[in-house]
Amino acid sequence: MGDDENRLGSLIGDAVERRDDRRVLFLLKKKRPEDIAYACRHLHAEEIAYILGLLDPEAAGAVMVDLDPVVRNEVVEMVDPERLAGALETISSDEATDILEDIPDKIADSAIERMGHDAADNVEKLLKYPPDTAGGIMTPSVFALESSTTVAGAIQNLREAEGLDQISYLFVTDRDRRLIGVMPLKRLINARRDRRLSDLMTRGVISAKVDDDQEKVARLVEKYDFRVLPIVDHNGVLVGRVTSDDIIDVFEEEATEDMYKIGSVMPFETSVLKTRFTTLYARRVVWLVMLVFVNIFAGAGIAYYEELIESIVALVFFLPLLIASGGNSGAQASTLIVRSMATGDVLPRDAFRLMLREIGVSLALGLSMAVCVYMVALYRAPDVAVVVFISMVSIVVIGSLFGTMLPFILKIFNLDPATASAPLVTSICDIAGVLLYLAIAATLLDIIDYVALEASNAVVKCWIYT
Repeated sequence: MGDDENRLGSLIGDAVERRDDRRVLFLLKKKRPEDIAYACRHLHAEEIAYILGLLDPEAAGAVMVDLDPVVRNEVVEMVDPERLAGALETISSDEATDILEDIPDKIADSAIERMGHDAADNVEKLLKYPPDTAGGIMTPSVFALESSTTVAGAIQNLREAEGLDQISYLFVTDRDRRLIGVMPLKRLINARRDRRLSDLMTRGVISAKVDDDQEKVARLVEKYDFRVLPIVDHNGVLVGRVTSDDIIDVFEEEATEDMYKIGSVMPFETSVLKTRFTTLYARRVVWLVMLVFVNIFAGAGIAYYEELIESIVALVFFLPLLIASGGNSGAQASTLIVRSMATGDVLPRDAFRLMLREIGVSLALGLSMAVCVYMVALYRAPDVAVVVFISMVSIVVIGSLFGTMLPFILKIFNLDPATASAPLVTSICDIAGVLLYLAIAATLLDIIDYVALEASNAVVKCWIYT
């Protein structure tokens, strides 16, 4: 979307402000619903409701589908119930359901009462399912024929059917509408007219159940490259279908949700520009406050080794560098695993194999980083160069292993692996880095002091005996 859409939005806003109906309709003439919705993104809810009131039901319904969800909820509450019902009847049942389930029950019920019987019945069926399941995203209207139907009868039914879209496969059922087969339309068209569908169909149909998670449905469509996936109930009865368009929305929703979790932000449904200050604050403050208390342990670790730090101040110079390296390596490893688990490339049973491989990878990374920081330490503080080298290797290995294993641990407890967010992993690795670095420093420096003392005593004894 570019300057043309922005200019259109400005012109529409001016016309709406003057309540110039003819001008508004002229500007919207021959515009696609998607472009109208985009042009309205900077308008107030009451202005958008005014525009919807000027459009015919079909155009109004299509524009509502593409509006920002939070803005749409405000707009719908301002639209006349009769016009709302008329607009909802023109869009698919799953899209109408998405709109109705987010608005107050009183308004939704009023709109459903005014809708046609078939449309209202389909919407009420979908509202019974959770929104993030196959039943919640499916379209209940699905074309299917009994297996006893002949090819000639099937073609005749297709000709007489209304409102068909994306029909590339024909679903075949038994008398009780249980799904038993599927066949491409090409096979149907090329077959003899007297043959029955039971002789032509492919059995063992891949389908999803109404209560399957929408992410599972999306994986099935992606894996088998389906345009349409049939949805059945627990008795195998065909109740709806999910199209590739629905799956695109699912992937976008799931990816957005995972990104928010990785950033330790509680999800919200609208754009950042339209989100209220209080909502932005509330969605971010919880995790940040929790991480503040987590990082207190890092401060406690520094306080425990206070005397060591006072005696060797050079240790402080490398502290931020080392703990940041551990947090970065852990966040990297966690991101790789979370993404691989989301795409199905990695399963819980792969945890041990990945851990073993991560040991080698993190060791190589740690040594590479340690060489760099060792050279800096030789120039800045030669006395702690060895401590810094060993600490860097240890911290990077520990951080990487923690980042690798945390998503699997969360999965064991039926938690979303995406909760292994970068801020969480980084904070925990910071604590481990502080404790590890100062513990290594205390241990090595004690050993060095002990060796130096013994060497000094040996020299003194040699001098006395001589």
